[in-house]
Amino acid sequence: MSRGEPPQESYSHSCLVWADRDGTVQRLTIEVPEPIPDAFVLQLPVVLPKGQTAWIRRSASDSVVCSILECRQQGESFQVRFSPVQSERRRSDREAISGRGTLQWKAQDGTHEQVTVAVRDTSDDGLGLETPKPVPVHERVRFLGEDPECVGQVCFCTRRGTRYHVGVQLSEELSAVELSGAGA
Repeated sequence: MSRGEPPQESYSHSCLVWADRDGTVQRLTIEVPEPIPDAFVLQLPVVLPKGQTAWIRRSASDSVVCSILECRQQGESFQVRFSPVQSERRRSDREAISGRGTLQWKAQDGTHEQVTVAVRDTSDDGLGLETPKPVPVHERVRFLGEDPECVGQVCFCTRRGTRYHVGVQLSEELSAVELSGAGA
């Protein structure tokens, strides 16, 4: 490369994996930028709706969970903007737990939504939940559990059969100790 030229982007062959509306797992061979940036755009032959979760598998042991930020039709293909979800940037280990609670949020139309959830795991800065209905990605939510009440933001929402797995990044002031009730 000579002076004044921008650096060449590097791309790698990967597998894009997602579940369609009926839960069927779909796969597509793609080329993704290396390293994966905070947001990137790919031309795809399929529609991936905003808020959908997809996995980019670079090898059997290396995958990145992404959220679809936008999908626009361009001729016969679709321009899809991806962003790795916060769970891929986890700063602490998860601890498996079993519990129940309620997740609440304000919908775009101003109505208040809520859903009963099963708590699957916690970390210092997050919750892994299972819900009977989808929760919008990037939505600010309030979790009401057996002991604590906390707030956070939905990082991902992935359909698994008839249920949804939801990741919530908690506000900084709440820790896993407070969630488990040990701090009470």
